[in-house]
Amino acid sequence: DEAVLKSKEFKAGDHAHDFPPRAAPPAMTQLWLLRSAVRALSDDRSLFAQKSSLLAEPDLSREVAKEMRSFYVQSAHFEPLLQLSATVEALSDVSFLWTREFYLELCDVVQFPTSMSLPWVLTEHVLRQRNTPLMPLLLAPLGVYNCCADAALRQHKQQHLYAEIEGELALVFEQVLFTLSEQVFAHCKTRASLMLLDPARLGGIAAADDGAAQALGRNWYAPLLAERTLVLLGRPIDLAAQLTVRMGIMLRSSVDIAISRFESKELLAVVELQAALRACRLTHVLLREGLPDLDEFEEVLAEANEAVGFLSFSSRILDKATRDAIDDLLPNCAYRQDAVLFDRPPPTAFTPPPERDKAPRSTPPHLLFGTSPLNAEYAMLAAAAGTGFGPRHAEALLEVLGEAGMQALSRALSEHLAALLPHSLSSYVLALQEALPAEIKQPSHVYGAAGCLGYYEAKLLDLRGYEELHSGVLHTFRRLGNGVALVRLLEAALGTRSTFALGQLPVEGGQPPLVAAATAVAAAWGQQAADSDMVLMAEQLAGVCAPARSSASLLLPLLARLSAELAPLKASWLGEGATALHRVWSAVQFLFCTAEHAPGLDNAALFGDGVSLAGCLVLHMLGQRHAFDLHAFNAHVLAVHLAGGAPADATLDRYLTRVALLKRANEAAFAMLEALGCEKR
Repeated sequence: DEAVLKSKEFKAGDHAHDFPPRAAPPAMTQLWLLRSAVRALSDDRSLFAQKSSLLAEPDLSREVAKEMRSFYVQSAHFEPLLQLSATVEALSDVSFLWTREFYLELCDVVQFPTSMSLPWVLTEHVLRQRNTPLMPLLLAPLGVYNCCADAALRQHKQQHLYAEIEGELALVFEQVLFTLSEQVFAHCKTRASLMLLDPARLGGIAAADDGAAQALGRNWYAPLLAERTLVLLGRPIDLAAQLTVRMGIMLRSSVDIAISRFESKELLAVVELQAALRACRLTHVLLREGLPDLDEFEEVLAEANEAVGFLSFSSRILDKATRDAIDDLLPNCAYRQDAVLFDRPPPTAFTPPPERDKAPRSTPPHLLFGTSPLNAEYAMLAAAAGTGFGPRHAEALLEVLGEAGMQALSRALSEHLAALLPHSLSSYVLALQEALPAEIKQPSHVYGAAGCLGYYEAKLLDLRGYEELHSGVLHTFRRLGNGVALVRLLEAALGTRSTFALGQLPVEGGQPPLVAAATAVAAAWGQQAADSDMVLMAEQLAGVCAPARSSASLLLPLLARLSAELAPLKASWLGEGATALHRVWSAVQFLFCTAEHAPGLDNAALFGDGVSLAGCLVLHMLGQRHAFDLHAFNAHVLAVHLAGGAPADATLDRYLTRVALLKRANEAAFAMLEALGCEKR
């Protein structure tokens, strides 16, 4: 009724429920007619929206016309909303990004290469950005291939087109896996290497190395490492499992390269190996945060180190350390007792360098320490450890070998040194006894130090011409002394680790923390400590993890074995009169100070303190120390010089300087043997 519609009550009332909701949506024709009518009525050119006269109002007020225009604009979205499924499918279909036959015609080619494929271009762009906020979106462009495959089968119905899409996706996904796994491993390795460096140096490294700067920031690879529901062409792919396999392979390659580099260098490279294995271990920890199924690092290390056999007592690192210690460190290096260091003297004909494996070719930076600047940084740190084998290298060797490996190395050294006594050293001692003059008296003080020196030189002239004096006698004694010094150095490193572990244990008589905690838990459960399996397992674990005891020495078993090897040689070595062992060793030490191997090449610089350590060891074990102190040629000349006080010429002064240094080395060696309680025969 028109009158009702024009009434004030109708205009002021609520008409929200005048039209009940319909169960069926309007048809497209109805929607089109409604929108056409609303447009015709609300348009500015419509008669209903215009004034019929100057004072009259239009049939449709401004508010109503504005509301109708708003409805017209909003109703434009009704059609896609009424067909929501088709609309969403059309909007999510990005197959047009791959299908490009038009461009094939323009380029006059049969098929585009993968490098020109838009999904791969987008994916490659994300990969080139590396660890940036774009990285979590890396897999988004691969959804284009799903749409293309669906369009090829459902719309175009072309099997060959689907095969082409499938082949390209296989290439693209393999390249994505390869590049992504390399970037993730490089990121974790770089981050691990930076964590091991001094924090004060991180700023300068990050400023000069973009890879290091990205590694210090947020890890944008984390969402990809957790991806387990990737679907491509209808096939579910566990991306995390794929990356886990590749991370395991790269971690094994990294450990293998570190060991191979160690095998191609001197024993000094153990510091570099220690740093590389530390970086690999920490890299493994970082990788397992996102890939928990990664193999344990100990398994990876054992496999690369070839120590996975049943009851395997050997490994690549142990074999390399044993071979270099026996074939290079003992015969070719000089032990400096004051510096506690093995350095490399000038080469001679009887100290040829051992053969070593070739270094790996063209090692990628991410398999070492992450980036090239970090590789150079760690190389400088390894070089700063010194050019000689010292306590720092012994501690590194203990870390990479472990206590079991250190015991095996000590056992190999013990066998080698024990074989020197009856074979090499015994023949030289007997030869020296035969060549020694029948009578060598101590010259009188009236001759002075120069006269005494000339007397001993004349008496030992034939022995000085012995062709194997340096290459045989001194060289063999050096090997024996260097071996004892090396075992002592390794024992000191083992003692340092044991002391550090002991510092973390409770006071003597107290319970270990693990046992105390297990006892408290058992008491809370109402169990006696003696009846609790948890307390029993805690006690067993505390016993297994306890540090090495002081009785677990490396040097004492070696000295005991050398003493046992000397027992059958005692009668022949001691001799009588001029052939007594202390007389032989007096002659050897006198020639050590006077008979240079080459002009300007001092024997002390060439052989070090290992010769005196070996001689003092033999004298101490055979009870000849005091006889040596009384009848030593060098000691007599030095005593004559100190008693006379006459100035010495250049030759005598050089000789006395060498004697003083040798005397100090002898005293230190005898003091060490006395402190150890070395067994005497």
